[in-house]
Amino acid sequence: MESPSAPAHRGCVPWQGLLLTVSLLTLWSLPTTAQLAIESVPPNAAEGEGVLLRVHNLPGNLRGYAWYKGETIHSELQIVSYVIDTQTTTLGPASTGRETINPDGSLLFQNVTQKDTGDYTLQAIVENFQNKQVTGQLRVYTELPKPNITSNNSLPVEHKDPVVLTCEPQTQGTTYLWLINSQSLPASARLQLSKDNRTLTLLPVTRKDTGPYEYGPDTPTIYPSDSHYLRGTNLSLSCQAASNPPAQYSWLINERPHHPTQELFIPNITSNYSGCTELPKPNITSNSSLPEEYKDPVVLTCEPQTQDTTYLWLINSQSLPVSARLQLSKDNRTLTLLPVTRNDTGPYECETRNPVSAGRSDPFTLNVVYGPDTPTIYPSDSHYLQRVGKPSIRASNATVTEDKDTVVLTCLTYDRGISIRWLFKNQNLLLTDRMKLSQGNSTLTIDPVRREDDGDYQCEVFNLASSDISEPLRLHVQSMTDDPTLPSPGLSDGAMAGIVIGVLAGVALIAALVYFLYIRKTGGASDQRDLTEHKPSASNHSQGLSDNSPKKMDEITYSSLNFNGQESKKPTHASPSPTATETLYSEVKKK
Repeated sequence: MESPSAPAHRGCVPWQGLLLTVSLLTLWSLPTTAQLAIESVPPNAAEGEGVLLRVHNLPGNLRGYAWYKGETIHSELQIVSYVIDTQTTTLGPASTGRETINPDGSLLFQNVTQKDTGDYTLQAIVENFQNKQVTGQLRVYTELPKPNITSNNSLPVEHKDPVVLTCEPQTQGTTYLWLINSQSLPASARLQLSKDNRTLTLLPVTRKDTGPYEYGPDTPTIYPSDSHYLRGTNLSLSCQAASNPPAQYSWLINERPHHPTQELFIPNITSNYSGCTELPKPNITSNSSLPEEYKDPVVLTCEPQTQDTTYLWLINSQSLPVSARLQLSKDNRTLTLLPVTRNDTGPYECETRNPVSAGRSDPFTLNVVYGPDTPTIYPSDSHYLQRVGKPSIRASNATVTEDKDTVVLTCLTYDRGISIRWLFKNQNLLLTDRMKLSQGNSTLTIDPVRREDDGDYQCEVFNLASSDISEPLRLHVQSMTDDPTLPSPGLSDGAMAGIVIGVLAGVALIAALVYFLYIRKTGGASDQRDLTEHKPSASNHSQGLSDNSPKKMDEITYSSLNFNGQESKKPTHASPSPTATETLYSEVKKK
């Protein structure tokens, strides 16, 4: 319960203007410092009640909250956490399911028990991770049963018997108060109270001490304890205070007396009863609809302006980055961009919050005027290509012998600025160590060829605009046994060597014989003419032999050699010589 003269704190003062007074008033003074603080509402709670741990003086630029059981921040002790940007609540291991975290960071307990008594720590998580924490206490008491008075003597004798009155039952953490004739006990040496005020002793009793004796009323309590309500809801409050005889209740609303009853009901509550109201949906306005880049400042304002409201800005659904160009007003309601750039288009959103509601604006996008920048022409290539023509392949030899011949394949094209690739049997050619491509890939050399090189070869020419492929060229690779120009592979090396030696010996013999005949002709030309003049015919020769003439000439024996040459050489002198197909004669004289 707060006094109507208490200073406003974060703009929302529970029950400000709605002063509910029952017999006794309890005043609560707000802390005067701006430090983070926790307030328990009510300060002392009875079992089964609801208790709110309210947070005061929260820092700006918050990202979220986390509550822990005890004085230590540990993951196992976490009760609940809340992320502001996503409005996401996550329960921790220490949650009992009876705790609820509000958007303003306060923690609400329902149906508290004595086990909930203890310390609670709030961790406020800010954007720069300079987190702050504070610890508060929650005290829960058992609801007291109705007390009664017992006496040690039902018929005391005046001026003789002492009387001891006891307030029952005895409970811990309880304050006892005695009344007589509905008045506080008078100061008297005959009236003695125990240390805890639970017993009252009359020494001795007199007739004037007949009573009646009473207790209470205690400090009244209003239920439910939550002091924040949405506008338009029904408000139902109840006031309770232990007293004998029963207490009389009266209510004051805005310092004006109201129904003298224990229960108070206000339908469709309005802001006339003070408290915080539900916020309307915010929107963003700008001081400039077409700001120029690097020239104009832009001031964004979160509307409408409402009291007791916290403002939060987002860009691209993220918290504002740290930048010297982004400046917030003291209440965070305006955001200034100094100066604006093309990267500041957004979208921007603003959030408004109070203890009972929160709202987010629609995205707002800035239309920043910039440029023109230095122009760029696309595409940057200034050369445009024509379609390539169909290439062809020229081979140094289309039929080759394996392990002997070399083949050179040339891709013929009239196009320029093209790329060439080779294909073998309709697949990209895989180069081996026997293959070599020229610069530009226009020539393919295979040295030597092998049987696996037999097949169809093609070349493809292409540029960025088109490509074309040649007709297949068939390369035939034959084995050495198929080449008629080579000797039969069936002869051994020795046989081939013998053939070569024989051929050389025959050539040498023929040369020697020709030389002999040549010398013979040139050296004895005259003898040969004489011999020709006296040469008898075959018939005369035979006749002379048979006649046994006394004038017989020296006996001459003739022999002939026949040479079959493929060519005849022309004579180098005037005298005729026989051709290679003629018969040559030589004479041998006997002595």
